[in-house]
Amino acid sequence: MSIPDESAVVNPLTPAASLNFGEVISSSFKVYRRRFGPLIGLSLILALAVAGLTGLYLLWFMNWVMNYADKLYRTTPPELIWGTTLSVSVLTLLLVVVGWWSTLGFCALADAELTGQSLSLGQAIKVAINRVTSLLPIALVVAAGIAAFTLGIMAWTTQFLDLGTNPDNAVGTMIVTILLVTLGSLIAVVVSYYLQAKLFLTFPVMVVEARSIWKALPRSWRITKGSALINFLIIFVVGIVVGAVTSVSTLPLLPAGIAMGMGSVGALTIGLIAMVVLMAIAIVFTAPFLPVASQVVYRNVGREQNELARYAEPKEAVDERSEEHRDRDRAGLV
Repeated sequence: MSIPDESAVVNPLTPAASLNFGEVISSSFKVYRRRFGPLIGLSLILALAVAGLTGLYLLWFMNWVMNYADKLYRTTPPELIWGTTLSVSVLTLLLVVVGWWSTLGFCALADAELTGQSLSLGQAIKVAINRVTSLLPIALVVAAGIAAFTLGIMAWTTQFLDLGTNPDNAVGTMIVTILLVTLGSLIAVVVSYYLQAKLFLTFPVMVVEARSIWKALPRSWRITKGSALINFLIIFVVGIVVGAVTSVSTLPLLPAGIAMGMGSVGALTIGLIAMVVLMAIAIVFTAPFLPVASQVVYRNVGREQNELARYAEPKEAVDERSEEHRDRDRAGLV
C-alpha cells in the first residue's frame, strides 16, 4: 500500500460517481470478504485487548465495590466516587487508544483492497502504530471527559440516595433531575451524531495522506460536504446492528450482579468470563465494518481540487518489496 508523507505532491484523482447508502454498504461487504483474513486477524488482536482489559477491570471493580456493600444503602463513600472516576478514566484511555489504533489498521487494509495494492497484516499494524501517536492528546481529553461524566453520575447517585433520608423534597428534586438528564442526553446525542458524520473520514485521511490528527480533522470536515447524510445513515444503522450484537455479550452481567449481591465470588467470576468471551466474539466480526465503510466513502467523495493525494511507497514496506513491485505500483498510480 502506498502511503505518502505530508510533503507529497497533491493531485486530484478522477472521482467515482457519488455512492448512495446501499452502494456504500455493498462495497464495504465486498472489501470485508476479500480481505477477510487480515481484517479478522486485526479484529482478534483488538478483541483480546478490549475483552481482556474490560474483563480484568470489571472483576477487580466488582470485588472492590463489594467492600462497600453495607454502606451503599445509606450513602456513597467519597473514596468509592474518586476511585471509580479514576479507574474508569484509565480504562477509557487504554480502550480509546487501542480502538483508534485498530481503526487505522482497518482503514489501511481496506484502502489496499480498494486501490489494488498488497498490504499484509503486519504492514497494516506498522502503519497504524505510526499514525496513532498523534491521537494520544485527544485520547487524554476523551478520558478527562469520561472522568467528568463519571464524577457527575456518581454525584447524582449520591444525591439520589440521600433523598431516602430527606423525603420532603424527594419528588420535586427527582423530577427536575430526570428532566435535566433527559434534555442533556438528547442534546449530546444530536451533537455526537453530527460530529461523527462530519469527521467520518478522519482516519482514512490519516492513513492515506499521512496527516496528523490535527490536519486530518479539518480536512474531513471539508471533504464530507455533500456526504454527511450518507455518513450519518452508515453510522446510525451500523451502530444499531453492532450495538445489538454487542449487547448480547453483556447478558452474563445480570447473574454476575446478582452473584455480587449474594457475595458469591465464584459465580461472579464465571459470569465475567462468559461476558468477556461473548464480547470478544462480537468484536471480531463487527469491528472492521465501520472503518471499511469510511474508507469506501473516502475513495468516492473527491470532488474539489486537490481532494486526494498522489501516493508514494511506504517506508514500512521498502525492505520487504522488490524494486519490480515498487515500479509496477508506481506505474499503476501515476
